[in-house]
Amino acid sequence: MSEKKIDEAGKLSLFTEVCYTIQISREGHILRIVVIGAGKLGYSIAELLSNEQYDVVVVDQNEERLEAVKNNLDVLTILVPVLSP
Repeated sequence: MSEKKIDEAGKLSLFTEVCYTIQISREGHILRIVVIGAGKLGYSIAELLSNEQYDVVVVDQNEERLEAVKNNLDVLTILVPVLSP
């Protein structure tokens, strides 16, 4: 089961096996989508959104997974030492 949450800043998050945040401008335009987790689900979400020309950032603690994302998708990747809930 997934949980959707919208905060005061207009950010929408969906929590399942990966987390992603959508930054929305005051005018309602999507500015950037941050996908946390570069496993199979995170990769698939990033691929889908990147193919739709969205500005996507993928964050993970696994360097090998991020390399696969960086080498195959047009997204920004960020390696973080530790991810915690």
